[in-house]
Amino acid sequence: MTTVELPSSGREAVELLGHDGARAQQAAMAAMAARLRTARDYPTALDLAAAFTPSVVRTPALQVVADALRDTVTTDDGRLVVSIPPQEGKSTLLEWLCLWLLCWRPRWRIVYASYADGLARRAGRNVRNHVRTYGDRIGLALAQDHADASDWSLRGFTGGMFTTGVGGGLTGRPADVLIVDDPIKGQIEADSEVQRNALHEWWSSVARTRLAPGAPVIVVQTRWHEDDLAGRRATEGWPVVNIPALADGQTPDALNREPGTWLLSARGRTAEQWQAIRGDVGERTWAALYQGRPAPPEGGIFRQAWFDQHRVDTAPDLDRTVIAVDPADTGTGDAAGILVGGRAADGHLYVLADLSDALSRGAWARRVCLAAVRYDAAAIVSERTLGMQTAVAEAWAVIRRQATKLRAADGVVDLAVVGLNAAGDEAAADRAQLTELVPYVADVLARPPGAPCRTVVVTPRQSKQTRAEAVTVYYETGKAHHVGRLGPLEHEACTWQPGQPSPNRLDTLAHLLPQLAEQRQESTVRRPTRRLPTRTHGGGFHAPTGPRAR
Repeated sequence: MTTVELPSSGREAVELLGHDGARAQQAAMAAMAARLRTARDYPTALDLAAAFTPSVVRTPALQVVADALRDTVTTDDGRLVVSIPPQEGKSTLLEWLCLWLLCWRPRWRIVYASYADGLARRAGRNVRNHVRTYGDRIGLALAQDHADASDWSLRGFTGGMFTTGVGGGLTGRPADVLIVDDPIKGQIEADSEVQRNALHEWWSSVARTRLAPGAPVIVVQTRWHEDDLAGRRATEGWPVVNIPALADGQTPDALNREPGTWLLSARGRTAEQWQAIRGDVGERTWAALYQGRPAPPEGGIFRQAWFDQHRVDTAPDLDRTVIAVDPADTGTGDAAGILVGGRAADGHLYVLADLSDALSRGAWARRVCLAAVRYDAAAIVSERTLGMQTAVAEAWAVIRRQATKLRAADGVVDLAVVGLNAAGDEAAADRAQLTELVPYVADVLARPPGAPCRTVVVTPRQSKQTRAEAVTVYYETGKAHHVGRLGPLEHEACTWQPGQPSPNRLDTLAHLLPQLAEQRQESTVRRPTRRLPTRTHGGGFHAPTGPRAR
């Protein structure tokens, strides 16, 4: 870069640069002086906002957040999670942070994301309008050829702002700072494991890869779920600033208030109004959105201590094994709940495996059928769901055809030998299914052609809460045991609270344990349960070895 030495006088400037050149240079110097003055006079984004917009209310909460934002963006690889109740000025403060940053670092490219492209674009428009309105005072101006609300830059600098919805692409968009403001739309999206996983995937494979060396990242949101974007980052060790509406002595409070102290609201909410909000939204929403604590400190209606105290490494001999399934047919991105459980002679119940996952109709049905074979299940239990029995029957028919071909081929996994002519990805999928099936060919063909075992259809007549509470007694009294650690199931059980829709694994558990606890014996004589396969960490199985009891 060529450095232009400033002449000592205006006359020399005119002689060396010409009249227009000297004027441009003087304008550039004046703009730089304005930026430096802004950075000096306004140490935080809140100071800048309060000076330029009289309506901005300076509260202790916003001051703590503004200080944390400043410390984060002035630190290489700074990271920060902020949780604060809705409508308390966080998005407005973030917009002023963008303006403050550009005064301080006009070459920085700011990437700003929110759950919807329109919300992020609105933030970009507001910051752009601030540059237009206050540009002369702070030494910034827009590049006229690049000033769209979602993608604009500064005149004379590489810095500017690009906005996108969470999940959107960032190809070719390097980020010198990344700001994520409210990445989740609401409770339904937060409760969907599929949508949460998609958000985490966007962070790791899209947003994270666009960060410039040393780029700070800020996630600011009202909390919805323990495993939302803020929650996952907090478990990775990111600093967290949590400001609850009510200091209760249990919830982390960045303001260090005495228990019983209500938040001094930027919207002027009184203690009575906070209490009215709590009554209107219910305890679950209050704990998540307004306290920044998606689950109460004591957990939901389940206790992690129950699982830990009664956990076993292996199950004893079992009299009866059942597969419970909650099919993923809602179309809302839910996972299919699939649990395997057994009952011992003393009446104790054992949850052997959690095979739940985000699966298509054919995939979950196949997994249920194979689990019935692997665990020698007496029954498949499910709510009355449209197409459930049909899906199982169709999957079982495919499994039996494959087993028949494998038996004819003496267990050789060769698509040509077994009469399959698929190619590419389809061939790979066929080969994987056949390989998975090899250890169980004889068991599959020994079972009835219509289904691997009988189907038990249950019709719940009570609420989800009542059914879940009925299951807790098995754990509280030590009659139910988990074989190994079933992390996703235990997390869902401990964090679910009344009002949360369709907890898949918990719904499945509420079918499984009561069915196992029934003392009624099967109407048909069954062979003794053989030794069960060992569950692997990846959710697969090791085939049983040695002689089987018959």
